[in-house]
Amino acid sequence: MIRKSMYFLAISLIFVLVILGGCGGQKTQPTPTPPPQPTVAPKPTPTPRPQVNMQVVRAAMKKSGCGSCHVIPGIPKATGNIGPDLSHMATLAEQRIADPNYTGHAKTPIDYIRESIVDADVYVVPECPTGPCQAGQMPPTLVQILSEQELEAIVQYLATLR
Repeated sequence: MIRKSMYFLAISLIFVLVILGGCGGQKTQPTPTPPPQPTVAPKPTPTPRPQVNMQVVRAAMKKSGCGSCHVIPGIPKATGNIGPDLSHMATLAEQRIADPNYTGHAKTPIDYIRESIVDADVYVVPECPTGPCQAGQMPPTLVQILSEQELEAIVQYLATLR
């Protein structure tokens, strides 16, 4: 019995030594953390421009007579010289909203363009081809002449002109 106990004790001691030997062996170096890689900011996705039905736009502008007072690219015979040139309307809308002299209520170019058609005298543009623009030159009846679809088509088209 003593022999069995000694045998068991010897086996246990060897087992403990093997386990401890494995734990106290060589120290391993921690895996180095790779240096951070520069991140490339994703290019902003341009805001898609709404699809503009040019047939509706041309018909609506002809119906309301826009081209007799304004220069409007893409619109046949729109070579007027009474109202402002609308060739860069989206850019002008942004500039006018940011102008401290702006007296309208629009916060976006789309809103500015709509406001300029529906309630033109809220903000009278300072420069027309023949001098300072005058209040009352834009026909107030445009809202009655144009359907909501036609008005929206004109607004969306003018918002593409940069």
